[in-house]
Amino acid sequence: MFIWLILSACSVDKAKECPTGLVPVPTTEPQFCIQPYEATITENQTANSQLGVQPSIHVSLEQAMQVCANTRLNGQSLRLVNYQEWVMAGGGQRFPFGDTYNGECVLDTPSTHGAWSDVEPTGSRPHCKSPFGVYDQIGNAWEWVLLEHTANRTDWIEQIKSAGHTVTVSQTGIEIDPGALAQISLQTVCVPVDALVLEQDFLSVSLNQAKNDKCLSAGKGYLWFHQGNQERIPSKGALLPVELWGDRVVWDKARDGERVGAKVGGSFYSGGESTLASFWIGHIPTFDGSIGFRCVADPI
Repeated sequence: MFIWLILSACSVDKAKECPTGLVPVPTTEPQFCIQPYEATITENQTANSQLGVQPSIHVSLEQAMQVCANTRLNGQSLRLVNYQEWVMAGGGQRFPFGDTYNGECVLDTPSTHGAWSDVEPTGSRPHCKSPFGVYDQIGNAWEWVLLEHTANRTDWIEQIKSAGHTVTVSQTGIEIDPGALAQISLQTVCVPVDALVLEQDFLSVSLNQAKNDKCLSAGKGYLWFHQGNQERIPSKGALLPVELWGDRVVWDKARDGERVGAKVGGSFYSGGESTLASFWIGHIPTFDGSIGFRCVADPI
């Protein structure tokens, strides 16, 4: 018994570490571990993060989530990075390398206009990295990140009510008071929207031209209820899955409860406005445009 007490008193908890191939964020006492390079999907549908290879794009949110889950390091399955983790991995400044753009990313700026016609091999710009060694968060490929909630009608209605607006739900629709319109935007692709309007008690959009039906998922997206002008990313309950019937906005019941993602960081064609705060909400989970991804894991 005496010996056991001595050994117990001298024991020290082992510091948590990242699986091989991932980098810790923060460097000491990491909260999570992230792939340092934009991922490439292997023949086995796993995510490979390696220097000097062409990252995968045209990946849907659903595929990115599944490929991360298929990938195991040190016996641990990975998962798609979420928005808060992605921003934290960039160091929390305007850019991963500071608050001033250093001209060192695959990004269509005035000084590099026309230089990039596609995504480049991972890590090809060695100074486009965060303090934690995470490369190409700015430019190269847009990247999927998860939001930590779903898009569904119940939460959306409760969110609007909690802000003091009147919401009436019937078998034929959802009626909201006109005062809420100023806090609602339509997030979707290939729909040239002028404004959201209430017309004959129906929410519709004023189109400056016909929507592009050849565009993947045109007219399918979200109604985003903004709680305040300072909201950078949708909070729980802020998104309602919708689609357009003509110019009328309707709840997309088949998509209710779907996981929601955003694309972040900009791409090689995005222009110099891309920062760690750059994101777009409006692509549904099956959209597989020019977006890549990377995975994370918990420290072990």
